[in-house]
Amino acid sequence: MRLLDILYINTLRSLKLWLRFRVSFATSIVAMIANIAIFFFLGMAFGNAANSAVAIYGTTFFSFVLVGIAFNQYALMAVNDYLRIIRTAYFSNWMEILLSSRTMGYYLLSTIVWSFILTTFNLILYLVFGVFLFGANLIFPPNWWMIFVILFLTIISLSGIGLLGAAVFLRGAKGDLEPITWLTGIFAALVAGVYYPIEKLPAIVQTISKFLPHTYALRGVRLILLQGAGGGEIFSIIVYLALFSIVLFPLGYFLFIKSLKKAEREGTLVRWA
Repeated sequence: MRLLDILYINTLRSLKLWLRFRVSFATSIVAMIANIAIFFFLGMAFGNAANSAVAIYGTTFFSFVLVGIAFNQYALMAVNDYLRIIRTAYFSNWMEILLSSRTMGYYLLSTIVWSFILTTFNLILYLVFGVFLFGANLIFPPNWWMIFVILFLTIISLSGIGLLGAAVFLRGAKGDLEPITWLTGIFAALVAGVYYPIEKLPAIVQTISKFLPHTYALRGVRLILLQGAGGGEIFSIIVYLALFSIVLFPLGYFLFIKSLKKAEREGTLVRWA
């Protein structure tokens, strides 16, 4: 089968399954609105103190956080999905069946594509609810399309970290905790500027944040949507994300394939209950 056929079939299947569980869909919408409302009320509760903390972005605390939690969905997807797919295959005991198929790579890619589609839908809902229900102040300048460049490079670079996590899982970390993705998630939440501006953090923490692609992605998206920044201001961020992509993705892919072949030789792809 051709790649496009597999992408179409798997995406259509995933869409039908997703639409079938209407209660789950409804509860996810309620949870999303509640999550947005929490930060809206936090902004109201702390008032000028919260807004002054993000004054360098020329916006309100709520608008600042809305962009952070909305676009962080892509980071979570890219870092966690590879491990999720491999872990599901392992604990379902169909890892070897998947590997024996010529379309394994197509299957993995189509699963990631569906996650990307679903994440994009969630992102749009976050922004729509934030703007029309809670009054977030967002700007869509002529160069808003550069957000897609930032997101693409973010997904590529963080996919490298996700593949590293999957490689560690295949090497033997088959419990509930895989250290690479876990540590990345912890540090990203703490120092990447998802919930508060890194400029307000201690110097050592700001230094640590520079080693995370999340930091540059969130800053770039915020400069566009909150300040209407032009291409010149975004160029350096795109360069940094491109460098992360050039280093992390090939490294993650190489170690993932190496770990996969090692697991095949050692017969550790099967879970013995």
